[in-house]
Amino acid sequence: LRAQRIQKDYQALHPEVYRLEQPYLQESFLELVRQLGKPGATIIPGLKAKKILEEVKPGIWTFPVFTEAFCDQLEAELVHFLDSGLPRTAPNTMNRFGIILSELGFCEHLLDPLIYDYVNVIASRLLPAFCETLDSYRAFTVLYDSTANGDKDLAMHYDNAEVTLNINIGGTWGGGNVVYYGLATNKDDGQKVEATLRRGWGVFHAGLELHKATPISNGRRHNLILWCRSSGVRNDLCPMCFKEPNVVATNRYYHEGFTVPP
Repeated sequence: LRAQRIQKDYQALHPEVYRLEQPYLQESFLELVRQLGKPGATIIPGLKAKKILEEVKPGIWTFPVFTEAFCDQLEAELVHFLDSGLPRTAPNTMNRFGIILSELGFCEHLLDPLIYDYVNVIASRLLPAFCETLDSYRAFTVLYDSTANGDKDLAMHYDNAEVTLNINIGGTWGGGNVVYYGLATNKDDGQKVEATLRRGWGVFHAGLELHKATPISNGRRHNLILWCRSSGVRNDLCPMCFKEPNVVATNRYYHEGFTVPP
């Protein structure tokens, strides 16, 4: 496995970024999670009034997540890995320069607590219609670059996830933002919107939300994508083909979030 080769041969530049620490998270993000963990109909309007939480359109939210300092270190670590020349799996055929973070060992101490302790709380309040408890995820990076060989854009698609958190971790660029078109199950809702990507901030939406990245005209944009999954939902209906899933055994690097009831 590539993950075993990386574990054996790769020397991390910033080993501290593999373990989540509260100073990596913006205080506004911690406040967001604290407040959303409380009951009450006034919580979300209050967070919007404080500019901690912004509603791009119904079902699409944006909020701060990581500090600039953490983004600096994470980006440096990812560039260091790419420069190592070690083999890696591209996230998909459309994102040739991204990294699947499970192969580098980011899951157990960084992403597991981020998703299960923090994002799970947010999902239960902001997108409850699309998920139950989040119990697995696929995490990867995408890099858009205006240079000749770079990935410039991404065609319209929806995600293999119940909910998605898309966090900008670096870059300055022109064009290349994300446009949302409505749910794949309701394409004619007529509300096309473009989300502003800010470093350290995330855009949070249902996996079924149709979206695309417009062509980048200059510079580069580097994002961390978290496809968050809920087996309690997808076990009943595959989110990609909308049929009852036929589950087959796999391993933790290739699983798609389905589970077999005991």
